[in-house]
Amino acid sequence: MIMGEILRRLRYEHGFTQEELSMELNISQQSISKWEQDISQPSFGTIVKLSTLYKISIDEFKIR
Repeated sequence: MIMGEILRRLRYEHGFTQEELSMELNISQQSISKWEQDISQPSFGTIVKLSTLYKISIDEFKIR
């Protein structure tokens, strides 16, 4: 699974729209869209925020 797929799956599983997640993380919706399309990737600090928000280990973001 690639990073964009992981991020999209987790967002759907937790019931967030891209807009809602962007407000929660205080970033642009376009950034989330780019992550999910594998155009760019979130910073490590954002991965930490996402793991806290989703109550998962950072290891869940590993690309397999």
